[in-house]
This record gives sequence, C-alpha cells and structure tokens, in this order.
Amino acid sequence: MGFFEDTMTIFRREMLVFKSNLRTNIIRSIIFPIVIIFFFGNINASTFNTAVAVVNYANNPASIAFISDLQQGQALAISTVTTQQTALTMLHNSQVSAVVVILPNFPDGNPSGATDVDVYYSESNFAAVPEALATIQAVSEKFAVSPSEFAEGSVTPPKPTNYGLSQVLLYGANTNYKTFLTAGIIAMVAAFGSLFGGGVSLITDRQLGNLKAFLLSPISKNAVILGKVLSGTAQSVLYGILALIVGLVAGASIAMGIIGVLWIVLIVIMISLGFSGVTIILASRMSQIQTYSILGNVIVLPMWFLSGAFFPASSLPSFMQPFSTFNPMTYAVSGMRDVMLVGYFPIGSIILDIGVLVIFLAFGVLATFKLFKPNIS
Repeated sequence: MGFFEDTMTIFRREMLVFKSNLRTNIIRSIIFPIVIIFFFGNINASTFNTAVAVVNYANNPASIAFISDLQQGQALAISTVTTQQTALTMLHNSQVSAVVVILPNFPDGNPSGATDVDVYYSESNFAAVPEALATIQAVSEKFAVSPSEFAEGSVTPPKPTNYGLSQVLLYGANTNYKTFLTAGIIAMVAAFGSLFGGGVSLITDRQLGNLKAFLLSPISKNAVILGKVLSGTAQSVLYGILALIVGLVAGASIAMGIIGVLWIVLIVIMISLGFSGVTIILASRMSQIQTYSILGNVIVLPMWFLSGAFFPASSLPSFMQPFSTFNPMTYAVSGMRDVMLVGYFPIGSIILDIGVLVIFLAFGVLATFKLFKPNIS
C-alpha cells in the first residue's frame, strides 16, 4: 500500500477504537463545558485598561478636562485620535473596544436634544465593554450642567440635566458572558481532546505491543504518526462541536450566523492539529499514561488560563502579557470571539489569528515527524 492508504488504515483503526467507547468519550467531553458554562456563565468579568479611542472636536477646557477624567484610574486606556473615521476604523479592526466622540457643542447642556458625546462600541470585548460604558457615563454626568444653572452663580453643584450622551452598538449583538466564555471552552475542549486522543492511544499501543507490530510491519512510520495525528484531530473537532452545542443551548449566540460556525470549525481543526502533533511527541517519550497526563495538564491548563478564556487577555498583569502573546490558544479564542460576538472577522484579525494558528499546526505536525521517538519497549 502507499503512504496515503497506510495513513488512512491507521486513522480508521483509531476511529474504530474511539467508536467502541463513544458514549463514555462523549459524556466525558461535555461534562466540562456544562459545568463551566452553567456555574460561571451568569457572572461578569471585571477588567482593566479597556482600549478606548477619543476624538475631541470641541477642543475646549471642558473637553480636555473630560478626557483627563476618563484617564483617571485603571478602567480605560485612552488613545486620542484626530478624526472620527480613524477611530471607527480602529474599532472595526478590534484595536479598541469603544470610540468616544466629543462633539463641538460640548458641554452645552443639550437644550435642543442634540448629543454632546457619542459613544460607539462593539461586543468584541464583551467582558470589558459594560464597565467601560459605565465609566464613560459616570464621567459625562459630571459635565451635565446647563448654562442657565452656571449663570445663577450657585455654589451648590447643580443636578444633572439631559446631558446628551448617546451609545451606539456598531458591531455584534447584545449578548451575555456565556457567549464570551463559550469560545474559551471550545478551545480548551479541543486541546484536551488532542491530549487524550492520539497521545493516550500511542502509549496504550506501546503497552499492548501494537506499536511494535506497526513499526515492524511494511507500514511507514510516518503513516503511523500521521494517522494518529489525524485521529486525534478528528476526535478534538467532535468535542469542540459538542462544546459549541452546549454553549448555544445554555444561551450563547453566534453573531456571524452559519458562516461563523464554519470559521469556528476551521479554527478548531487548526488548533487540534497543532496540539495533536505536540502530544504525539510527548507520548512517544513516555511509557506511563499517568506521567503523560500530568505533564499534559501542566502544559495545557496554563495555556488555557493565559489565553483569555475567562476574561480578556489584555487584563492580565503586565508580566504575564508575553506568555499570552506567544500562546497559540490566545489566537484561537480571539478568532472565535470575533465571529461569535462581533459578527464579522476583521481582516487584521484574520491575518494575525489564522496566521499564528497555521504556524502552530505546521510546527506541531512537521515536528512530530522529526522528533517522534519510536520507543517500542
């Protein structure tokens, strides 16, 4: 047989073994998403340094004071830009979570019903946006004073009037923390599916003597490796889809619709291929499943927490930011959140997220062929 036929033979054999324990495997894969979503899905994450772009068309002492107040504390990370179009482009590319436009009439007490401040936001950073909007509104209320009340010369701060703050949701749908959380859970389930797919199968085959039979047969060693990588990936994709279904049933949503589902599946395939390759390398150097499981958890769990699964990665302490930046799971979670929360996949995110995942899967698969240790003892 040729390389392709050998690979598919190993793949079918692995999937038959998986099918023989299908019920147990499925139950095990959905328990984690159910527990996480139903126990943590109704809470909200507190965040800091939410990126906000500010356009100051008023350019008067009051507007400068307004921006200064926005910069107080750690709630917002303010970037000042010159035009509204530039700021909205930043919002579209997920560089910021909100845009604050201070109009020329700020602060006029809004006697005509016109707005003084326009706030545009998206759901790309769902956990941070509500807190950012609350901060912006609290600051704006300090400037909600009509000119007539100033003219009275009262030393008592006047009560806020109709201060003319408008909030406009540009991208995404009004959603909940379950949607934010589901993307991280899908990535986690896919990673663990790879960990306990091909890797555990390899160690089991070594213990039973099957690996020795494979490697001594005319079947190519690389076909054995690729067959196990593909079977681990297939199992991970199934687990990821089940986690997505659990999330949708629990109340999550996909703003991008059916196209978003296809993007999610593609991202799960890429992250699963990368992890499947890495786990085969680990398993080829270990003889005990217990040791392999401990090491696998030590690797995967920190990667999951640093990916922004529970809260935006931008909220991590500064000394953890580099670990998040070089974590491939961060980009898998980010890509899925774009299609689930925002409703589109920004071109900048496609290049970055998909590019990093392609590099990760290429490394995982190619390194497996190079670093696989055919230990059959």
